[in-house]
Amino acid sequence: MGYYWTYYAATLLAAYAIHNPWACGVAVLFFAARRWLPDPVVLLRSLSRIGALKAQARINPKNAIARRDLGRTYLDMRRPRAALRFLDEAAELEPRDADIAYVRGMALLRLGEDERAVRAFAVRVGFDPDDNQPFSDASRRGKSMSSHRQADAYLAAAIALERLGRLDPAEEAYMM
Repeated sequence: MGYYWTYYAATLLAAYAIHNPWACGVAVLFFAARRWLPDPVVLLRSLSRIGALKAQARINPKNAIARRDLGRTYLDMRRPRAALRFLDEAAELEPRDADIAYVRGMALLRLGEDERAVRAFAVRVGFDPDDNQPFSDASRRGKSMSSHRQADAYLAAAIALERLGRLDPAEEAYMM
C-alpha cells in the first residue's frame, strides 16, 4: 500500500479545508510535528502499559524488569528523559544487565549524551570504551545475547563514537 494514502488524505483534507480551515490547520500542524510526536498506535498501546508497569514498580521496589520495560516504553513514546529516570533506577538494581545497558544507551544517544551512551553500550557488548582499539579480540567479552540486539548495540555505539569524533573505533564498531 505504501504512502499512496497521502494522495487520498490530501484530497479529503482540501475538501474539508473549504468548510473548516482551523481543523485543517491542526492536521497540518500534526503532520509537521510528526518527527517529535509518538506514533498514535504506540501511544494508545503504551498508556495502559505504563500504568500497569508503574504499579508493579511501586509494589516491588527491587523490580528491575518493570523499570526496564517502563524505560523501553517511554523510549518508544519518544520521551528519553523519562525513560532514563527509570533506566537509571534499573541499572542501580542490576548494574551488569545487558538489556538495561542497551536501552539506557539508546536513551542517552537520543538525548545527545554520546560519551555516556558509549559507556552504556560498552556494558552491553563488552568492550573497553577508553581503549583506542576497543573492539580487538582481547577486549571483547563473550556474552550470550541475540545477534539482532548485539548488532543494534554495535551500530548505536558506532553512531555515538562517530559523533564524538573517534572515527577509528566507530569504523570498527560498524564492521562488527
